[in-house]
Amino acid sequence: YLSSSELPIKIGQYAGAIKVGDKYIVMHVDGVGTKTLLALKTGIIEPTGIDCVAMNVNDIACVGARPLALVDYLALEKPMDDVVEKVIKGLKKGSDESNVVVVGGETAIMPGVISGYDLSCSVVGIADKLKTGNDVKPGDVILGLASNGIHSNGYSLVRKLIDEGKINLDKWAEELLRPTRIYSNSLLSVFEKIKAAAHITGGSFSKLKRITAYRINIRLPEPPDIFKLIENSGVSHEEMHRVFNMGIGMV
Repeated sequence: YLSSSELPIKIGQYAGAIKVGDKYIVMHVDGVGTKTLLALKTGIIEPTGIDCVAMNVNDIACVGARPLALVDYLALEKPMDDVVEKVIKGLKKGSDESNVVVVGGETAIMPGVISGYDLSCSVVGIADKLKTGNDVKPGDVILGLASNGIHSNGYSLVRKLIDEGKINLDKWAEELLRPTRIYSNSLLSVFEKIKAAAHITGGSFSKLKRITAYRINIRLPEPPDIFKLIENSGVSHEEMHRVFNMGIGMV
């Protein structure tokens, strides 16, 4: 084991890394969360495979790593061949878009432990150098890349609003199951020109604390309709900005 001081990236950042020769091998693991329960309820399964890839490749790109290989872990409450097939299709789409190779995976049937299905992935990437925001300073410009929906966070809250009848699932199913946008290719294409990046996921803009301790001012654009719907369903403005990306998926 290496202590935190010996690691190229401190524990708690977007990924972990070790140095091998003149390169950095970067690793990360993440999952889709309770979005899978809504996917199963609506039958819109395939996007969660894309979500799983996106949550991983976006995170390692934040430190400058190009994704190389990925393995998935799919746990099921019971045998569900249709779910497995659709998840695999989603993984394939996400991996093709992000130029990562799915080299293997594991499927487990776990009644009594899993409700529906749970999906996670681990990714390995490579970087010539790493960026973690150490040189961020006052006066730097903050740029936001648009999200295409609520991505893969806040679904416990969304499902609660659906169960309470405050959100019509039949009307909003397609929007709510839209897969997480993959930013890794775009981010890596400009990485030499930026100081740091933050993937806006669970915890929303508090993620910026990973790259700077400075107080920051962000002028957000008008949020997409899905966020207005959730807020108007009884979620406070403050909680919206603690939970959701509010239309900005990468900073």
